[in-house]
Amino acid sequence: MNSSGSLSCGQRSKMVERNDSLFRSAAVDVLAEEGWNALSTRGLSSRCGLTTGALYARFENMDQLLGELWVSELSAALMGPIDAAIDAVRSGDEEGFVAAFGSLVHPGPEVLAATELVLAAMVEPEVEPLVAPGFRVFLAERTRPSAVVSEVDATVAATICFLGLGLAHLAKRSWTATIDMTSELERYYAALRQPGPAVSTPRDEIAEYLSVYPIDSGDERLDRVLQATAIVIGEQGYRRATVQRICRTAGVSTGFLMSRFGTKLDLFATITEMMWGRGMVQIAGFLAEASERLGPAMAEALAWREMQNPVIAKVAVLALETGRMAGFLPKIAGLVDSQEVGFFAGLAKGAPSGYLLSELALGSGLNLVAWFAPSVRDLPYPCVTVPLVASAPPRYLPDTPS
Repeated sequence: MNSSGSLSCGQRSKMVERNDSLFRSAAVDVLAEEGWNALSTRGLSSRCGLTTGALYARFENMDQLLGELWVSELSAALMGPIDAAIDAVRSGDEEGFVAAFGSLVHPGPEVLAATELVLAAMVEPEVEPLVAPGFRVFLAERTRPSAVVSEVDATVAATICFLGLGLAHLAKRSWTATIDMTSELERYYAALRQPGPAVSTPRDEIAEYLSVYPIDSGDERLDRVLQATAIVIGEQGYRRATVQRICRTAGVSTGFLMSRFGTKLDLFATITEMMWGRGMVQIAGFLAEASERLGPAMAEALAWREMQNPVIAKVAVLALETGRMAGFLPKIAGLVDSQEVGFFAGLAKGAPSGYLLSELALGSGLNLVAWFAPSVRDLPYPCVTVPLVASAPPRYLPDTPS
């Protein structure tokens, strides 16, 4: 400080640099711990022990902060391990493959924050232009066949994207923390190192379980409300799905809805309780039925393709939003975790395992990647589902009765 009490240029520069670092670090922590919805200029400034004026002295708005954070830190935190895993398969480095996935299986704040922004970009207009363009390019360059990338290589890379992004998405589930994924990742590495030929994936078979689930509570107006909730969240995400929009879609009054549900969270919890476990059972049933006709490996390929069907985009968003909000809302987390563990318990020796975690992660990753890179739906999935199914634990093959 000079004799007049004001800061010198050097001191001011150091203060701005320090504040910049504080705001970036705090934003990462909020995204990882509380989600995009919890970010605010006032809350972030308070977390840093600074004024909102200090934030606006450096960033024009929150969008600029998030945009710079995504480009400079978060995109690499999420995409770097995926690229490392792809390179490890191509170079024959099993240890490197397993190590690359380590930061996705047990992610730090940067990976959690990056995953949160990718998921938010699907439903939040403020986040989409910051994250989606670069993320689409990243996926397209790795999963789109070209003169230098064969269909098989693109499918192997896409499978790594599905699994890696899905594992990061599931990392906040309570039951995943103690699972050792090493042997499961080694199984994936072996399968992806020896893919089959580029055989076309079965097509044009709409899986009924992927439609927005019919609801029959015995009360026709209540059914419309619950169905509308699923549709509106599938279109706009949880934050933007207002009670008023749900009522308009359902054709009921706000008074009727509020007489049945005290809050939007209560409504969201109700459809989560009704749909989450049932969805997993229906997926398993579809796989079992398709396996009888096509064999397990082709049935798995068909399921991958159908989970990316644009017809069911709203269901995919609803599922990803439910999983995302389970990381931040204890009420939703309890419902999701209990139904997943309950489903596993219904399988032979069905305690949570590395294999079951990878299967659930694949489902999430398939939905997520297809949203940003729809062309992955046309990849020849049997080239990877054949070796993956051949190495799966026998009791979990889709044609094995539970």
